[in-house]
Amino acid sequence: MWLTRICFALFVLGLMLAVTGAAKVPSPDLVWAGQTWPDTVPLFAAGLALCVVGLVGWRVGLRHEDATGALSSLGPEGMMQIIIDCRRATEQLRDEIDRRQNMVPELIRDKVDSISVTYFEPFVENRFILIEHYGMRHGAELLLQFALTERYINRVWSATADGCPEEARASLETAVAALKDLSTRAETELQTL
Repeated sequence: MWLTRICFALFVLGLMLAVTGAAKVPSPDLVWAGQTWPDTVPLFAAGLALCVVGLVGWRVGLRHEDATGALSSLGPEGMMQIIIDCRRATEQLRDEIDRRQNMVPELIRDKVDSISVTYFEPFVENRFILIEHYGMRHGAELLLQFALTERYINRVWSATADGCPEEARASLETAVAALKDLSTRAETELQTL
């Protein structure tokens, strides 16, 4: 935490020095002598270097905070479990809509909101776990498939708000199908972890 704050301060200080050094124009006497750069070029260079060091340190500090904060508490197993639980919750919503044909749209939207808060938000907030554990390619595939599901779940909410129950039902079926594929993959991953 302290590394992040110190490096952010270095970044800001370097930025101020670089801007200050770059803002001065060469003096007219030196221009006549053939010099086209101001005498503050060393200040600009020092500010630029300090800015780069601060930026890199700030980014490393943020990444370290992310990794120590969430990775230890959730881990890849938790991410796979979120996918499986999300599939169950989405299937329950579909089954409930099937049982109660004239379900109130506000109730459907409340349930969709609950699914979003319970499953999608924690998944997105901890997406770096997948990238760190599975690598960019495999982690991105999981993220994209889950994002597709989230898109269709959000479409269910929008379609019920627009008064289009057929579109909401079709979007929910697409979300359930996508989650079923992703959940099968997550169950396989859980066995290998």
